[in-house]
Amino acid sequence: MRVRLLKILAKTRRRLPVVLIAVLLIGLVPLTSPVPVAEAAPTGEMTLISDPDNFLNFTETGPLPEETVRIRFTNTAGAAITDVASTIQYVTLAAANLNPSRVEILSQAYWLIHDPSNSRPDLGPIAVAGVNETAPAYYSPYSTSIPVAIWHWNLGAPDGLSNRVNYTDSSQFASDLRILRPGEWVDLNITIRCRGVVGDSRIWFFPRATEFEPTSVPVTDLSTIPVGDDRMNIYYQNTTLPIRPVGWYPLHISYDPYDANIDSGTGHSFEQVGSAPLYGWTRIPTTTRFAKTNKLVHQTQVEDGRTELFPSTIHICGTKFLDLNGNGVYDPETEPGIDGVTVTLLGADAQTLASQYYPGNFTYPSPEDLHPDTLQSGENMLTGSYCFNLIEVKPGTYTFFVKILEADGLTTAALIGPIVITVSDTSPATAVFSIHHDFGNLREVPPVGGVALSVDKLGLLAPWIGLLGVLGFLVSVVAVRKKRED
Repeated sequence: MRVRLLKILAKTRRRLPVVLIAVLLIGLVPLTSPVPVAEAAPTGEMTLISDPDNFLNFTETGPLPEETVRIRFTNTAGAAITDVASTIQYVTLAAANLNPSRVEILSQAYWLIHDPSNSRPDLGPIAVAGVNETAPAYYSPYSTSIPVAIWHWNLGAPDGLSNRVNYTDSSQFASDLRILRPGEWVDLNITIRCRGVVGDSRIWFFPRATEFEPTSVPVTDLSTIPVGDDRMNIYYQNTTLPIRPVGWYPLHISYDPYDANIDSGTGHSFEQVGSAPLYGWTRIPTTTRFAKTNKLVHQTQVEDGRTELFPSTIHICGTKFLDLNGNGVYDPETEPGIDGVTVTLLGADAQTLASQYYPGNFTYPSPEDLHPDTLQSGENMLTGSYCFNLIEVKPGTYTFFVKILEADGLTTAALIGPIVITVSDTSPATAVFSIHHDFGNLREVPPVGGVALSVDKLGLLAPWIGLLGVLGFLVSVVAVRKKRED
């Protein structure tokens, strides 16, 4: 039997490597890999142009500080710039402010549309007033019970006046149209303002989904979609496809951050592939399948330096999070924060409380002065967040450690450090930040303010499906050759 098997393999050795490589390549390609197709659908990605972290320092008597934040949304459809079916209309971007008690978003914003091919000049800046969405608003990746503040900014009709309310043919193009063709990007500049309270907030940016639900598909008449916020991030399919006839459709990566009618209140995007009659209007539950980016904002009070001998401050911050993938790295997109865990700031010996190790060298602001060197995660009203705010810091070099009081289940070290910070004798005040000192665990604890994520099981299994295909092929070859030999 062994001799026969060797003969069979020898006879097929010339053709087998080629077939084997082909099957392996097919099997290892993820089944969900997107392939750019003209006249299929637009898509896009969000980029934060401003710094991902910022620090808004306020004083007792001065004006509250503000910052301009710039976000870029790019149409990444793999089609020609003249492709109507890959062009986004009624472009709408949104911002979810997770902790509005610490920072607020102002209504007035500015747009600018840029075409890198220079087939039209930059359009803008265009002033647009934002819409503060009805409270209570929820951002389901963060929490389905803790309200947040959500704003969105809509560029409106292609001509800005609703006189020409659609763009259904490339011959209608004009350089002043507020549309996003393949390859173009739009920059949105918004303003955030500190509320004068110590603490942190995180702001998520995403393309906002329309709330319109058609009673029948396809939607061939735009007038059936009410003017206003129901017209957000839509496109016109101007040629018939097997799974999508001519009509108006929602941008599949646009996102509704909370939908009480779908999957226990997660957000939704839109199905874009499959067989008829999906057509792209079918809502699917999701917390991750959309383009987005985020910014972390720190607010702290500093002295104005006029009367204080030591006006500088130190801020040591991080997050306690549920480490869903167990890699020890905090992913704010998918991993919820955990409140109510004790975090302690220690001195250079990693044992003594910081204020006792450096007696008289700094103090804490209210209410932290009631429990110096000890915080509860989530105490500043951002889920899982903690931040030690040291004020009136004397000049010198300080070494700190941060310790979490948790016995088991940790995926990160229970002690972070040394954190070495040098403060110089300067006036006005200097605020020194040391951030991203995060603690994760895998314990079976309820996610405080978060949504467990589904896994793309088909995508994960694709390489193994390919391997099984190779093994099946080899077995069939051996069986056929054996039969012939017999």
